[in-house]
Amino acid sequence: MIHAPEAPIFKALLIISSLLLIGTGLVARYLDLRLAKRLKLWIRLAAIALIASSLLDVGFTAYRALLELDPNLYGAYLTSSRHGQWVMARVAAAIVLWWLDTAPRAELQRLPRLDAWLHAVACFGLGLSLSMTTHVGATNEVLPIAGDLLHFFAMIVWVSSVAFLSFGTFTPKDGVTQTLRVSSIAVWCVGVLTFTGVYQAVLKLWSPALLLETQYGNTMTVKLLLYAIALVLAALNRFFWLPQLTRRAALFIRFQSSVRIELAVLMTIVLATATLGSTAPPERDVQLVAPVALKQTIGVWRLEAMATTPAIGGLRLEFKIIGQDGYKLESDARVDVNLVMAVDGMNIRQQPLRRSNGSYLLESRLGMPGEWKVTIQVPGARWSIPFKVRD
Repeated sequence: MIHAPEAPIFKALLIISSLLLIGTGLVARYLDLRLAKRLKLWIRLAAIALIASSLLDVGFTAYRALLELDPNLYGAYLTSSRHGQWVMARVAAAIVLWWLDTAPRAELQRLPRLDAWLHAVACFGLGLSLSMTTHVGATNEVLPIAGDLLHFFAMIVWVSSVAFLSFGTFTPKDGVTQTLRVSSIAVWCVGVLTFTGVYQAVLKLWSPALLLETQYGNTMTVKLLLYAIALVLAALNRFFWLPQLTRRAALFIRFQSSVRIELAVLMTIVLATATLGSTAPPERDVQLVAPVALKQTIGVWRLEAMATTPAIGGLRLEFKIIGQDGYKLESDARVDVNLVMAVDGMNIRQQPLRRSNGSYLLESRLGMPGEWKVTIQVPGARWSIPFKVRD
């Protein structure tokens, strides 16, 4: 069974708690070891939130799939479904990270490389568990999953390093030193995010029109706009503020205010990512071999119609029915439109129409290639428009 998209609230909790758990650990380990004790509370809260939201998400998904939920069904879904098994792996990774970053690690001090490897493996396992329970993971294709993982970790490193710079307590001199480090990290993160983001967008949105014509595309558009704002702020901080800081370290307090704005935009991007992850990407439908136009008069009625394929596929039919010799089609007149497959006569039931100022619009999915026709009928006239559909 392919896991259906999570509810947005669970997806947001999963991403934010993962960001906190991995990000706080990275900051305490690699940016400032003195923060290890101060961040323990955040690490505990993040681990608890991640485990709780993961288990609640399993319950939510199992209920949607089975339409009922009791402990036995929950346990069966958790242990036997692909989604449940990856959630168990996520919970295990979260527990390992919790222990590594909060418990005394005297037994590992003799083997620092082992500690680093355990931390890296747990972070990778957590990220992989998130990717494998999304639309990307359902494909089981290596490159999309790798791109999703790189995107995820680049986002975490950028956000956590900017948060460290925003709220860290530094002397002006130390602040400038840390800013130089974070700036170098951010450049790499921006490069990875941009490359993997473009790759994912092209993979899921094969036409620019889908950015406006689908819910997934609308959400992606919002995320891209927010990302553009974040890039402008990051460039401002790097190319305007950083040169000034190297000459006058006392400006660091004012600089932190600018970095906090960048952090706020990045967190908004995280929320947009959560919404995107809980929205199904568009599926490509069959499409017309070529656009079809028809102008034909029957009795007192003249039909002017154009059939095209929207970006997502299927059929988009726009038409007008114009009365001759003073006749006019009333706004409440019955207009019947049917789609019929020419070979076997399969009929897609009467289609809903949208009417505006005497024009009609029909949008429909066809489902399979072949020869089709659309029939339009009003009192006293009936038109048939043939067209061919291909994959």
